[in-house]
Amino acid sequence: MSTIDFTGMQVSRVLGVLRGRRCSGELTVVSTYRRVRFDVAEGDVTAIHSDRPADRLGLQMMKAGDIGVIDLHGALVEQHQQRLRSIASDTETSRLGKILVDQNVLDPDELAEAFERYVHAMIAALDKDVVLDIHFSGTEASAMLDEEVVTAD
Repeated sequence: MSTIDFTGMQVSRVLGVLRGRRCSGELTVVSTYRRVRFDVAEGDVTAIHSDRPADRLGLQMMKAGDIGVIDLHGALVEQHQQRLRSIASDTETSRLGKILVDQNVLDPDELAEAFERYVHAMIAALDKDVVLDIHFSGTEASAMLDEEVVTAD
């Protein structure tokens, strides 16, 4: 897997390039406020991981009115219990959105809409931040470098 440096470009533009090329991998963005990793599969963002607690999907869905505080608390308790069980067995812990769907708090379409809003909000926030570093790691990165089609603004 190779890495390409997109530092100097807006996050929205980088994700547009990755979408257009249907790339898969991880886009890591470091700004003055947060470190964010976008998991990208064939150009689509499939997950976001931020080190800033205020960026968490559950909190954003609660602020938007998609879920209530009791719903979020219940889902987080379930996720924590799954993590404890995963220590003893080699099982995966469910993502918060899946738990909310399993608990019938949201249906899959509502979760997809909430996640789409979340992605756009994170991109907008990062485009307003002072971005210090943007790197994409994926198998397509070396081909993009070879073609020299990506340039900073």
